[in-house]
Amino acid sequence: MPISFTNQTAPLCLEEGRVHAVRLQHPVRVRVRCGLVWLTVEEGGADVWLSPGRDFDFHGRGLAVFEAVKGRAEFDILPLPGPLARAARVLRGWLARKPQATGPAAADCCAAGEQGALRISRLLPRGLIRWF
Repeated sequence: MPISFTNQTAPLCLEEGRVHAVRLQHPVRVRVRCGLVWLTVEEGGADVWLSPGRDFDFHGRGLAVFEAVKGRAEFDILPLPGPLARAARVLRGWLARKPQATGPAAADCCAAGEQGALRISRLLPRGLIRWF
């Protein structure tokens, strides 16, 4: 049974019984397109079965061995974004949400004038207004 050692990001295709080994250096997501894949990662990382449409996120390092089971399998090994990219995505989502005004105090502090401008004097404490 031949084993290939490569570091490629293109979709990988394996015929039934074929094995593909990759040394993982960074967090990755394995996404199966078709077939059944058995994934084993050394040093206690993982031992999972992946079917089409299933993803597996691996955040460690080590040798990953993929095997196509029950016919041909096609899958991707995609890099996961780093912590800063994930934090930026969460922050963008948080900023995109519209604030919910509740109660009379919230309605007063967020009341917009006829031209659509917010009354900043109601949003900031008195001590900070002096700086503007």
